Amino acid sequence: MLRTPIRALLARSAAARSFHAALEQRRAEADERGYVLVFVTVALTIILAFVAFTVDYGAWYNRSAQIKRAADAAALAGVVWMPEFDVAESAALAAAARNGFVDGVDDISIDVEAVVGNNRQLEVTIRDEEADQYFSRVVINDQSIGRTSLAEYVMPVPLGSPKNTFGTGDLLGGSDRENFWAAVSGYCSGHESGDKKLAFWESYSTSGTTSACNNSSDESTDYDPEGYLYAIKLPQSVSSLTLEAYDAPYFRSGSQSDSGLASNQTVTTTFEVYDRNPTPLDLTNLTLLETFTFTTNQSELNGDDLQNEWVPLQTWNNPQAGEYYLRVKTSATETTGSRASNGFSLRAFTGSTFSSCTSIVGASGYSATCPQLYGVSDMSIFVNGDSATASFYLAQIDPVHAGKTMRITLFDSGEGASSLRILDPNGTARAFTWSTFCNPPTPPSGGCSGTSTGSPPALNVAGTGTQPFGGLNSNSKYNDRSMIIDIPLPANYTSLFGTKTWWRVQYITGSNPTDRTTWSVNIVGDPVHLID
Repeated sequence: MLRTPIRALLARSAAARSFHAALEQRRAEADERGYVLVFVTVALTIILAFVAFTVDYGAWYNRSAQIKRAADAAALAGVVWMPEFDVAESAALAAAARNGFVDGVDDISIDVEAVVGNNRQLEVTIRDEEADQYFSRVVINDQSIGRTSLAEYVMPVPLGSPKNTFGTGDLLGGSDRENFWAAVSGYCSGHESGDKKLAFWESYSTSGTTSACNNSSDESTDYDPEGYLYAIKLPQSVSSLTLEAYDAPYFRSGSQSDSGLASNQTVTTTFEVYDRNPTPLDLTNLTLLETFTFTTNQSELNGDDLQNEWVPLQTWNNPQAGEYYLRVKTSATETTGSRASNGFSLRAFTGSTFSSCTSIVGASGYSATCPQLYGVSDMSIFVNGDSATASFYLAQIDPVHAGKTMRITLFDSGEGASSLRILDPNGTARAFTWSTFCNPPTPPSGGCSGTSTGSPPALNVAGTGTQPFGGLNSNSKYNDRSMIIDIPLPANYTSLFGTKTWWRVQYITGSNPTDRTTWSVNIVGDPVHLID
């Protein structure tokens, strides 16, 4: 009688357990679904935040690129006006405005600053104080984006002199002797005679008659009636600065720096003095102060003797530090009878009397106020060395050019010499590659390119060769040709040379060298560039 109720109770107990198990399972499943829902909700929130920031970040990245380009343009536009900061700042702000960024407009701020200790650099910072925000504003109130650019300009390479003299030949003794005269030639003197700019014809006539001018009809494509420019670099403001010229006119006889290619020639020479230029990279805005025109055999200027004498051209009272300029040229209207070279010298000094000084730190005669006098772009000279191996200052190459290539152009150079060497600031001859034009119109017999040879390395200029034009007087190997010499500048420039920066040309001859020539030196690359 008891079995049936017991079985019923057991059945009901099993059913209860099954029910409770099912209930627990349903509760677990419900818990899992709630967890998943929470997890998915959080994950979606994070993903949406990342998407939002990705959109904004992309916009900020593009805005940063716009700002950087504008800052680069502003720095490059302004730096060429340094050290005149006010003008540089105006130019930088104008460039930024052209690129869509105006200081104080639409939350844009622009800071233009000079770099302490370097007046050839300019720093520009452009900042957008309220950059666009699409989704990120829920967690970030304001987003500011700024970029800075630092630009620098490198001055043209000074040529021919680290001193306050240029082209003084043998006027100064000892280590001050320069071994060359500054020189300009007349219109008819002939390109082949060594003046690259002021000779109109390729050749010249040796006839004694003044009516003759050239031996052929070939005109020089290098002719430039503006002649040659010289700079007087004053490192510090002083009480006075004086510029003088020696033997300024062309004299048919009695001046060792002058030479005629025929008798009875006439060369009129003009000296133009310019005031300090606040923009050394822009020489189109020079301010003319004084013009001196010297005729052939002119003996006096304002009562001062001229032949083999120094004559003052300009005195600046209380001059500011900076570059002052002098241009020397010959007459473009003397189209007959001007086959001659007028040699002269220049010197600049502070105070009341001349004293030789140098801008080379640590050298004998160094002065922090020494007004360095050098050629700009080209140096047209008459070489007259004092020994069979004579060296001449060529160019000042600063460490800023490390790793670049120095390109030297020697026009109509080396006549009377056997070889030429290029000496680095330590006085060591450097290896180089060279080239010359093959078609002006006739190529040289020695080839159109090559490398220095020998030990020490040198360029062989000895002997005769095929001439580029007909009717030329000289048969020297590279007569009337430009020799282009490339020398890689070492990356460790400072460690090799220390504070020494001047390179030289060395003539190797059997006797004292004489050569009428024109030299120039450039650094391959843009002189205005961004540092950062």
